[in-house]
Amino acid sequence: KRLHHFKPETPLPLFSLAFSPDGRRLAGGSREKAVVWDVATGEEVFTPMIDERRPSDGGFNPQVVWSPDGSILATTNWDGSVALWQGSAAADTPAVRYANALNRRFAWHLRQAERAIGNMRLAPARFHRERLEQLTPPDPTSWARLGAIELRMGDPRKAAAAFAHFLESGETDDGEAFLNAGRAFLLASQVAAYKTLAACFQAEHRPVSVHGTWATLRLLTLLPDSPNPRRALERALIEKPSTHHIDEQTLSTAIAYARCGEFARAQQLARKIRETSTSQALVARPLEAMIEARLGHVAAARVLLNTAREQAAQPEFHAPPGSGFVPGEWAEMQVLLDEAAGVIATASPDPTRASPPKLDLPATGKPSLR
Repeated sequence: KRLHHFKPETPLPLFSLAFSPDGRRLAGGSREKAVVWDVATGEEVFTPMIDERRPSDGGFNPQVVWSPDGSILATTNWDGSVALWQGSAAADTPAVRYANALNRRFAWHLRQAERAIGNMRLAPARFHRERLEQLTPPDPTSWARLGAIELRMGDPRKAAAAFAHFLESGETDDGEAFLNAGRAFLLASQVAAYKTLAACFQAEHRPVSVHGTWATLRLLTLLPDSPNPRRALERALIEKPSTHHIDEQTLSTAIAYARCGEFARAQQLARKIRETSTSQALVARPLEAMIEARLGHVAAARVLLNTAREQAAQPEFHAPPGSGFVPGEWAEMQVLLDEAAGVIATASPDPTRASPPKLDLPATGKPSLR
């Protein structure tokens, strides 16, 4: 006879099933989450969540497996990593499971807030963000993810505070988190904190993912007085560009060339991005304005600057109209707009549009965009 009919609350099918060694629990894994049932009662007693899929992740068939003594449940994730869960939690009393669930609140609200932001749904994003602000992140990565949420929700001061906690951990291998930290510091007018961050990352560079390497390049070249921008550029150009982030990486290269004084290359790449990428145009046009201003082409720089300001004021460049979200590149846009405006205010008009001035740069080979 049939003992139970298990129906997990997920629209995705289960790809794997595994009984615990004692036969008291049954685990199943879908591409969204894993589920553990009590075999005797049919009750769903434990629901480990699979990590959210990222744009660079391909398809996968999730797997679940118990340790020989049934104390640990292993699940696979989109990125090829494996998560280990305390399998004995499935046999705990309801009171113990409730206490454990309270401890998992932050992770759940964090995932839901990130999902709401990804889907441009402001109301649920605000709801989960408010709950997160009432809780304490359990680890450095959670602090960084909370900072990214605050940044997208338009509160750079709270974002900077969250990233300050993240940086206290000493983790230096997450280029994207460091870039967001630098953005938050600049938008919160904490320039000294940004410079300290950039200097530390320059001094102690550790291996990161390909995308992380390019994010680090963007971090280290946000300000005009970036330390040793050519070294950061050469490091990034060694990596093969990711097809999922090619526009971001091309724009990062353009900014870095401008910081190295190679304005012709920077201008060519910035113009290409402005004409082909809507998402990165928010930064490309201010970059062009800054380059023209640095070259002494004041009239052209002023036109580009005014156009960039008008573009930044349009709702569709903040996010979908009325969404209330702030683009991740908002910091770069503000820095470049302010820089261009400052140079224009102090420059003399150059009607002849003379060649770029010679800059005293280190005698190193010129990298090329691959």
